[in-house]
Amino acid sequence: MAFQLNFFGLGDMRNAPQEDKPPRTGVLRYFQVFWDNLGKLLLGNLLCFVGFLPAALGISLGLVYENFWLTLLGGIVGGAVAGPFWTAMVDLSLRCFSGRVDGWFAAFRHTLATVWKPAALQGLVLGLLVSGFLLVGSFASGLMEDGSLPALGLWVILALDFFLIALAVAILFPPLCFEQKPFLQRAQEGLTLLLDAPLRTLGATLGILLWCVLLVGLFPISVPLGAVLGFWPLSLFTAQLQRPGLLDRYGPQEEPPEAEMPHGDPHQYTLGQRTEIWWRLHWGVVLAVVACICLVLGVVQTFLSIQEPDLQVAFVHADTLPDEVVSALETSLGEIVGDVNGDGEVVVQVNDYQLVFDGTATDTDVQTAGSTLLVTDVAGGVSSLFIVEDADGFAALYADQMESADPLTWAEYPVLAGLDAGTYTTVEDIDADLTGQELLANYTVFVASAGDSDTVALLLGE
Repeated sequence: MAFQLNFFGLGDMRNAPQEDKPPRTGVLRYFQVFWDNLGKLLLGNLLCFVGFLPAALGISLGLVYENFWLTLLGGIVGGAVAGPFWTAMVDLSLRCFSGRVDGWFAAFRHTLATVWKPAALQGLVLGLLVSGFLLVGSFASGLMEDGSLPALGLWVILALDFFLIALAVAILFPPLCFEQKPFLQRAQEGLTLLLDAPLRTLGATLGILLWCVLLVGLFPISVPLGAVLGFWPLSLFTAQLQRPGLLDRYGPQEEPPEAEMPHGDPHQYTLGQRTEIWWRLHWGVVLAVVACICLVLGVVQTFLSIQEPDLQVAFVHADTLPDEVVSALETSLGEIVGDVNGDGEVVVQVNDYQLVFDGTATDTDVQTAGSTLLVTDVAGGVSSLFIVEDADGFAALYADQMESADPLTWAEYPVLAGLDAGTYTTVEDIDADLTGQELLANYTVFVASAGDSDTVALLLGE
């Protein structure tokens, strides 16, 4: 008996699936289809990932460099490329629910070849809108960083705009998997789908919107992850919700034409015929290699993007520093120390360790974690300054690894006392603006023996 490897349906790609169990419904149906066809969905996802790369790279680079035209060009060109690939991914997901996924790659390629014009036009328009709205959102975020608060209405309008774009994706692209009609007629029929099944259509719309927000929030980590699970979970979700209405209106999907293998003497095959044969035999390996390369590049990019801090400062106390204080300290300290390591970026890192030295800890897990991190920091010479709430307890354990000079309090160092340490509020004083300087005034400043003497002297005014 021959042993056949079937990884989530990878072994069934050229054969029709065997329905040995009744289909489930609802959420269980989603996971049943996902489990039975994951191999095909992964490979289709990889092709879709390639199609979306121009849009992701163009728009992200434009936003990072604050280039208006680059952002719009990325949205226009990238959207035109991504539209047909997204349509083909939705088509594959619809076929997974119908159980007709034999020859899936032929169907994927057939969809690209037949719908690329209307899908590209839709993608172009939506890509332009998305890039434009992201520019507005980026501008509004910049105002917030400068201390200005854009009107709440602006954010509401942006949220509504992105919701309408997600709705257009939900009602315009799936019908292309069944019939190609003029845009206005497709839009009219899409609105009919919305009216006939509002909950399903709005559910698909919210799913599209929330999934995109998640991917944007995880950027740049979402780029390598997108090669594996960036598109198939969403396309499968959209296909499940929209499929009943689409079948009622259009009937079952047409089968793609089967491509015939060339006949005759193999030595007389043209280059195109040989390429077709080679691709049919090795496409799985090619896509797997591309997926591995994407993951490796993502890991490398993550490591290369890690910047070495110019200064690290540790705070050791019972309660963690408020986020507002941490952010203000990192900014104001960076303005003083500058680019110490010469990498072109000013990065100051605040290491916040939560622990006590008098045995009154109430959370042993937090105490253990803080103690472990502090020991590692001191032993590795990571932080140059240690700003401590309990000076006696800290000195009893780590005095031999600190400078021998008598430590002073935070308020006694003019440079430190003059920093912008931010303001914050607490649950007890929700209406009061407390200052970071007041919080840190009585903390004791220890200088690490392994610290950068020039940078430390600059901060301590020596």
